[in-house]
Amino acid sequence: MTTVGILYNGTMEPDTLSGAARPDHVVVIPERFWSDAGRTSRPRYTYMPGPRRVLERLLARGPVAAHGLGLSIASACFFDRAHLRELQSFDREVGFSWISEHLAAFRVDHNGGSDHHAGVPTPLPWGPELLDLVSERVDEVQETLGRTIMLENGVEFTPIHDPEMSEVEFWQHLHSRTGVEMLLDLHNLYVNEVNLGVNSETWLESLPRSAVKEIHVAGGNWVNGTYFDSHATRSPSRVLTLLRLALERFPDVHAITFELHESYFGQVGINGVASEIVALRQVLSEVEKERGACL
Repeated sequence: MTTVGILYNGTMEPDTLSGAARPDHVVVIPERFWSDAGRTSRPRYTYMPGPRRVLERLLARGPVAAHGLGLSIASACFFDRAHLRELQSFDREVGFSWISEHLAAFRVDHNGGSDHHAGVPTPLPWGPELLDLVSERVDEVQETLGRTIMLENGVEFTPIHDPEMSEVEFWQHLHSRTGVEMLLDLHNLYVNEVNLGVNSETWLESLPRSAVKEIHVAGGNWVNGTYFDSHATRSPSRVLTLLRLALERFPDVHAITFELHESYFGQVGINGVASEIVALRQVLSEVEKERGACL
């Protein structure tokens, strides 16, 4: 069964949505539940009681998944194993329905010294060297957590020219080598289509059918001629078209998640969120009916 849910933030309380707009699942960002004082601090992590009470309430209502932001699995300079162990401990306590992260590099070296957080994902050089690095780390993450994880495809605003592999070739090899699953962010793909001319249909068709397990959708906005993945609006119609194509191609998708950043909630409103969930369910229902008719 494929569920439809939301990425949680304090402005989008799941219990305010009902009927066909009620989220089946909620995805949370684990880093929002602790304060990280830095790698040299002891103790490093402090959990905040307010967010923990929110998490307990969400767990009581239904499935809760984790969507991490801090692993930076593709950074060459440093791999934060303490962060990974904290996620492991948190998962053992909570029992998340599934765990996803980003195929991204946020951490950067600083004059050969300590690493720094860039604030945005840095461009990735798709090729064998990066594949070896990420594959080794995926194996370590999955062994540490004791479960298969999902990694999300990202946005490329300044791609590296003439990479040794395409992004989708990289994903093919990574899935084959590690068994890692894919969180297919269709809005990220749409951003690359708008800004870089990526052929989304070809991109989707090139992915292994068994790889994709969750889909994220969202909307963005334009800034000085560039389209950004800002999670600012409901999904554009093109993203819903891609959703239909993805559901038709990838039979093992178990979740569709709508992302909206809390700073834009005032523009979308609870009625907009409700309409988005209903629209996602409609696309899912139509694909499932077509699939059933073909059996």
